[in-house]
Amino acid sequence: TTPYQAFFCMCGNNLADLENKAQENGSTHYIAAAKVVRALAFMNLLDLYGEMPMSHAFKNEPTPAYDNGKQIYEQCMKELDEAITLFSEPQKEGATPLSRGDMWCNGDAQQWIKLCHGLKARYMMHTTKRSDWNADAVLAEADQALASAADNAVQRCYNVAGEVTDWLMGDPIQTNGNWDYA
Repeated sequence: TTPYQAFFCMCGNNLADLENKAQENGSTHYIAAAKVVRALAFMNLLDLYGEMPMSHAFKNEPTPAYDNGKQIYEQCMKELDEAITLFSEPQKEGATPLSRGDMWCNGDAQQWIKLCHGLKARYMMHTTKRSDWNADAVLAEADQALASAADNAVQRCYNVAGEVTDWLMGDPIQTNGNWDYA
């Protein structure tokens, strides 16, 4: 249950706050990043657990309704498309630059866009048994994705001192990275 708990209790519940704060100051690239994180998490959780609450998640409902796999897939693909659009547009003047808080792509919106296309290609491969599966669409997404290790989105983790990248070093919890990321 660690991935489920880490997302629902420690990470996912903060995404709406991130988006609201970003909306206030026009930091649309942060809104886009939140959409990518949400899509990535829900697709990973869907692979692990199947049906779960998505459309009713994080709404203070004690028994949120579950979404089926198709609904989750379609919402995640929509989130990635919205993220691509937001990353493609410049932020408003005075908005917090993405580089200030981006641990994955160092504020490079184009790298985020490539990540989105790669995720879309990967998730489209989940639908190979559907009648509407389109191999050409998968290849089109893959052509726009991360092309080499130099493009990789890398989550850098730091200890309390801020200089050692081994996230277990100095970690009082001595747990997995999900705890630290949250």
